[in-house]
Amino acid sequence: MPEADYYVLAAADYDSRELFACRLCEKAVEQGLKVHIRVDNDADLNQLDSKLWSFRADSFVPHVKIERDQTSSAPVSLGVQVVPSRQTGLLINLATDTPSDVGEFDRVAEIVSQEEKILTMTRQSFAERRTAGWQVRMNDLRKRG
Repeated sequence: MPEADYYVLAAADYDSRELFACRLCEKAVEQGLKVHIRVDNDADLNQLDSKLWSFRADSFVPHVKIERDQTSSAPVSLGVQVVPSRQTGLLINLATDTPSDVGEFDRVAEIVSQEEKILTMTRQSFAERRTAGWQVRMNDLRKRG
């Protein structure tokens, strides 16, 4: 059964979502998972590419950019509106829409900011996935100080 984790942040900006995605990605790789991060556009892709190399002073997350229908043996891949069809592991969605097909991924992570468009997408995808039989979890990080 596929799983979806929703991480609800207190912030409303994209940079906070991106930084959280970097940390989540790093943790997943440490646990031996393959990760793909899906973004909306080339500007977001390039910004994330840079941040994965520099978000921590003492480490980085090696990764590759892929295009539609490409796959990679790298532990982390990034793509604009791309969901690799033959990859398992963790899909981190930073795009402002929910992918209609998550391929063979076992788990999807949605990083939720307090931006209205993101909140609307989150409510809809949470309900759809729960109805479809997914195991869904809401992780409210707004309460952490």
